[in-house]
Amino acid sequence: MAINEQIKELRVSTGKTQEYVASALGIKRSTYATYETGRVDVDIELLQKIADLYQVPLSHFIPGSGIGKGIAIAPIGRFPKKIEQGKAIPFYDIDFAAGDIEFYNGNSTIQAAYTMDIPEFSGCTAFRTYGESMEKLIKSGDILFGTRVNDWESHLEYGQIYGIICIDKRRYLKFIRKANGKEDTHFLLKSENQAFDDFLLPKSKIKSIWLIHGWMNKRT
Repeated sequence: MAINEQIKELRVSTGKTQEYVASALGIKRSTYATYETGRVDVDIELLQKIADLYQVPLSHFIPGSGIGKGIAIAPIGRFPKKIEQGKAIPFYDIDFAAGDIEFYNGNSTIQAAYTMDIPEFSGCTAFRTYGESMEKLIKSGDILFGTRVNDWESHLEYGQIYGIICIDKRRYLKFIRKANGKEDTHFLLKSENQAFDDFLLPKSKIKSIWLIHGWMNKRT
């Protein structure tokens, strides 16, 4: 069932009017009506508000327990496990690099924009991403689901997609592969987009690394 049909079914089955739902969401009734008819796609922020209104998980609207249209698991490797099963995913509407620098220092006033309930990514933190180096897999504006790799200096699985944050605040979203001949001191960073060159990054320049388990394309 399409998302527009699902939100209409929820409204009708709970006896709510379009006026009531639109008011609860803070939008006009005419605007809400375009979502029910399917003329306009519901973005993820509004869909989360609808889920909260009806007290259902966000994954209620996504076929296959949260993995469906617009949501992808990283193609290289598999999501290893539900790190904290059942835990809501905080979404920070900022670049993942800014998040690492600012709200993981223990003194931040930055708050999550909202939480998401997608069981396959339970235990992750969600961020916005910007840039085109991982097109066609990950588009600018997509939501990333990641976990910080605390032991990357001693162990890192090559071939996965990672968010790399450097000491000088540069950040990259890349595949990490072995730097042949320089394995002890460098990583080889590769893009999905062939317009971006591969390059070696000294490990000494890295502040932190995030393993990207999947992403959500809001425009799909």
